[in-house]
Amino acid sequence: MEENNEQNTEEELAYSFNIVLDDAIAQKIINVQKGLFEKFGERRKYDPSPHLSIATKFMDQSKTDDFVKALENEFQENKSWELEFAGFAPSETGSYIFLNLSDQSRKKVFELHRRAFEATKNIGYEGHGGLPPEYPYDPHISIIKSKSEERDDILKLINKNLSRVKMKVNSYVVTRQENNEDGFIVFPALYKIDLK
Repeated sequence: MEENNEQNTEEELAYSFNIVLDDAIAQKIINVQKGLFEKFGERRKYDPSPHLSIATKFMDQSKTDDFVKALENEFQENKSWELEFAGFAPSETGSYIFLNLSDQSRKKVFELHRRAFEATKNIGYEGHGGLPPEYPYDPHISIIKSKSEERDDILKLINKNLSRVKMKVNSYVVTRQENNEDGFIVFPALYKIDLK
């Protein structure tokens, strides 16, 4: 009886299915972020490390194995492919600066997104608490969250050397939300899927 009560009060966590970024490109993005954080600060309450999400779902921790297995079954035989970045731009709300993808790479990631949700359709939810997602899916890497009035100054400072940069996508990773004692959210890797 006690076990059922524990399961009913299990915390719903965010799970993300991400493209693993090339180490050199990830470091370039981190360097851009460091310079911006020093000048403008960072307003996110979660780890701002660069990541490129294919799909995010919310679920109880007890669903972890089902989620990972469904994604592994769907993607383990996939081949490596080339991703291209298209440059920096503000989000629709103006409070984020994104590193966007080329049109061809966006189409590829949207297809991966569709497949990930189809493979996990009976596992977890697209939005927290079973609600619809807060924002429509838009593949990108978030660089910084700042005040909207700082947007133009941030865009002037960003090194443009990541525009049209290409990288080979060799693997995907499943991450799961963890909160520290201060409520800061990190997303450690749970499982990696290497591509052929």
